[in-house]
Amino acid sequence: MRPQDHKFSIDFNDDCKFYYNSENFLTFNESIYKIHEYLKSLSPDCKAFKDAIEKLSYPSLITKVVLRSQEEGIDAGKEYDKIDYEHVMPKRPSKTWENCNLPKDSDNYKKLVNNLGNLFVINKRKNKKAGNKSFEEKKKLYCTLSNWSINEYTKELKEWTPELIEKRAKEIAEYSAEYWSF
Repeated sequence: MRPQDHKFSIDFNDDCKFYYNSENFLTFNESIYKIHEYLKSLSPDCKAFKDAIEKLSYPSLITKVVLRSQEEGIDAGKEYDKIDYEHVMPKRPSKTWENCNLPKDSDNYKKLVNNLGNLFVINKRKNKKAGNKSFEEKKKLYCTLSNWSINEYTKELKEWTPELIEKRAKEIAEYSAEYWSF
């Protein structure tokens, strides 16, 4: 546990004790409301939250949680023990990706490829099959994943570009701000 987490835990626990053990005993609902307000006071404003989410990149645990929560919001009936994280624009692109306006320098390419907007939760087996194939070939594979967001998002697209990756990262940030809002 990081020191700042420990301090939060102590502060939070102390506040909870106050809500439950004070002379002016609060009802359960009043206590929940007070705790909610306390947590809300610690959270960043909506814009700061969205900006932070939009900048997430793979393989951070937070990135995985954000992607999975979005996928669960679409359809919670998936087998999440058999998932992986698909990089639509592959980590090691084949020649078929050369016409996609990709960054030429490797650092910028790595940032783009690991950007939240380039990632989807996907079945492990299908992710392995997708590999570094062309976007057209990947789309055919994604079509077989009827209840997964990757299919819905990509089925009408002709290409997968840096601009689409950035747009999707913004959309995920918007979704996350609603999903985790106080």
